[in-house]
This record gives sequence, structure tokens and C-alpha cells, in this order.
Amino acid sequence: MSHGYVKQLANRIGVKTTERKQIVTADIERQAIKMAIENVSCKDIAAKLGVSEPSITGVVQSVDGLSLWRQYLRMYEKRDAVRATLIEERKRRGLLKRSELKEHQGNALNWAYQYDKTWLDATFPIQGNHANYSAKIWEKRDTSLFPKFKGFLKQQLETTNKLPSKYALDKAFGNHRWFTCNFTKLSRCKRMYDMVKFKITQSNEGKSE
Repeated sequence: MSHGYVKQLANRIGVKTTERKQIVTADIERQAIKMAIENVSCKDIAAKLGVSEPSITGVVQSVDGLSLWRQYLRMYEKRDAVRATLIEERKRRGLLKRSELKEHQGNALNWAYQYDKTWLDATFPIQGNHANYSAKIWEKRDTSLFPKFKGFLKQQLETTNKLPSKYALDKAFGNHRWFTCNFTKLSRCKRMYDMVKFKITQSNEGKSE
């Protein structure tokens, strides 16, 4: 509870207060400023120099930019503490997912997400892990699908003399919308399709000439 708050409360209820005047000498002020720059708390500075905490607070506030500097240092101290907490939690539990981390260190995770997101994304790259997993799934799907896809194209060209549309491909392979929405992720199939399409186009142009 601050000195100012106590005085304000006393005045509100009609209680007279007396203040013990404490002189902050130039030497005390110099030492106080030095310790404040090193981010020592006002309470500790006051105790060490033998003056009141409000007096030290006044000294700190009288120096332009010092309060902001102390906030900056406290922010970095908090950042380092949060980082250490999250890393230690991962070491202790072997956590990989943020959802698991949040269950045990929700406050620290929320702070890092709000104030230290670049570090959080680099250290706990959930989106990156998801993207890598998704890419592997599509790669495996492309490899397993390619022989059937190649055979289907050949059959369609032999029976209809036309390249099937992407909608027709979706219908032939389970209506998963792989070809209409994610064809580029099926790289081998896409290359085969584009190559056949190019050859058909060239052939048609040759006939028209």
C-alpha cells in the first residue's frame, strides 16, 4: 500500500496525518539514481539509503526517461523468466504441442504470445510442424495415386480421345476435391496431366495447320 494512498484514505475519513520530513541530499539522490538505473526497486533503494520509498519514487520520476527505462528492463526480466519457464517445462515433460504447454504453463504461454511471439514461433513452431506434416501426407498420397492416375488418363484418352477435366478426375477418385482444389500438391500427377495436355494442344495445332 503506497504512502500516497494511505494519506488520501486518511483525509477521506477525516483522520489527520503527520509526515516525517526526510531530506534527500545530493549524495543520496545520486546514489538513488544510480541504483534506479540498475533497476533496483524503490523499496530496496529506500531501505538501503535510509529514506522513505515515496522520496525515492519522486527522485526516479524527476529524471527524464528513467521510469520508462526501468519499465523496459522489467519487461526484459519478465521475458527472460517466461522463456526459461517454457523451455524448462518442455524439457521436463517433453512437450511438443502448444495445447499441452498451455495446460501446464498457460499464463507464461499467453504472455509470450502477446509480447514475445517471434521467439515463441521459432521455439515452439506449431504451424511449421503442421505444415510439414501436411506436406508429407500430400507427398505420400501423390506417390500412391500416381500409377492409378496414369492408367486412368490412358484409358480416357483411348476411349474418349479427350483429356478428362479436373471435375471428372475428382469424380473418378472419390470426390475428395483433390484435383479441383489441391492439384498442385499432387506434384507427380499434376506434371503428368500438364504434359499430356500440352501434347494434345500441340497435336491439335498441327492438325489445324
